[in-house]
Amino acid sequence: MVRTTVLVALVLLVIFESTFVQSWWWRRRRRRTNCNYPKTRQGNFATSSDYFYGDTSLGWWGKKSKRGKIVSNTWRLRHSLLLFRGTIFEWGIKRSGVKTYDMSRSLGDCKISWTYSRKGESRCLLSDAQTWTKAYRRHYGGYKLFSNNCHHFVNRLGTYLKTDCGR
Repeated sequence: MVRTTVLVALVLLVIFESTFVQSWWWRRRRRRTNCNYPKTRQGNFATSSDYFYGDTSLGWWGKKSKRGKIVSNTWRLRHSLLLFRGTIFEWGIKRSGVKTYDMSRSLGDCKISWTYSRKGESRCLLSDAQTWTKAYRRHYGGYKLFSNNCHHFVNRLGTYLKTDCGR
């Protein structure tokens, strides 16, 4: 009986430590003023530019994804983003009570975990991707937790960028 109680207490301690203490301690030690992000061509140039996927935590339950994983799992407890031509594209940001797109997040946001292997290359212009993003809600409808979330947005934008926007 004592042996079982000690074993259960040890398991609970490991779960608590790895969930709360470890993640808090790790984040505290890793604070930086200058965060790295993948370098892409910026602005509207006819040359091609790479694009990268990234994600951030939705809260304490979100687990860090492995680097290099392609965003395709639409059930992850993470928020997905896409970096193209120096601009971060994301969907599901709440503005005026409505979830919508955003393209104003700073590249220096240390909360984003980027995949450093490029996910694709596109000859689309920055303005093409911005126009597509602004029209996203009109084409695909409003934000839906299970059928039109940030993961769907990133996958669809990545597919759109693969078309080279008719160039």
